[in-house]
Amino acid sequence: MENKEEIFRAWLKKYVKEDKKVTGRQLSKRLNVTPPTVTAWHSGRKNYKGEKYFPHIPFDVQKKIIEMVGIPEDQILTEGRKILSIKNTDREDDKCDTCSENVFKLNDPLEAEHLSIIRKFKNKHMACTLNRYLVELEDLDDGEFAGVVSDVKRKIETLRNSKKRAANGED
Repeated sequence: MENKEEIFRAWLKKYVKEDKKVTGRQLSKRLNVTPPTVTAWHSGRKNYKGEKYFPHIPFDVQKKIIEMVGIPEDQILTEGRKILSIKNTDREDDKCDTCSENVFKLNDPLEAEHLSIIRKFKNKHMACTLNRYLVELEDLDDGEFAGVVSDVKRKIETLRNSKKRAANGED
């Protein structure tokens, strides 16, 4: 389940810090809060242990901000999701062990769902290689794709059987 506050926070940070559509100070005056409060909403704070956390942005404040900027909420959420999906695709642990290429170059929320599955790979080079082939498979028609899937299933089954025979001393 998506976290709408996290999505809103991502959009707010971009709107204030990158797009510079409004300053944090201007926003704080219009919302009757301190500038550090606005900063904490979009950039976080550190607790006494130095750990970063994000204070809650009250729902009524989110609504006020949406009204102030005049952007429809669904557009804000769409932009926030995109920001989060891109942000989540540039991690150091996503680099391929062998070729140093970033395994995950995703640009929309749907692809971000795939990212969570791909990150489960321990072998980043395998993930990198599979990712490249997956992009190429997208160009196949249904019949060609079915043939590739059939070949892959057959090869996996052959390898599993070979490993079983080897484990049982049959080879």
